[in-house]
Amino acid sequence: FVSDLGQIKERYKEVFEKHKIRWEEGRHTEKEILAADEVIKSPGIKEDAPIIIKIREKRIPVISEIEFAGRYAKGIKICVTGSNGKTTVTNLIYHIIKKAGKNAAMTGNV
Repeated sequence: FVSDLGQIKERYKEVFEKHKIRWEEGRHTEKEILAADEVIKSPGIKEDAPIIIKIREKRIPVISEIEFAGRYAKGIKICVTGSNGKTTVTNLIYHIIKKAGKNAAMTGNV
């Protein structure tokens, strides 16, 4: 179930429909969300958002999009965190790996 307080792009709606994924836009139906076994939270949703507070009060696990995707990625992951320089370091690592003739991909916000 996908819930978005904003508008969902048509191309995503088509994917949801094709795969029979239920979705809503312009609202969050609490009953649906609070019945979840796990919630994948967009980084754009603040931790103090009322719906997130309610989810955490119900002790429903909340994970990030990257954590969810990482469950299904089979390759080696190099994760870069910190306050400054993440994009530069990520690009440098990618460049080194590609120059070494290896298969690489950058994901996340880059």
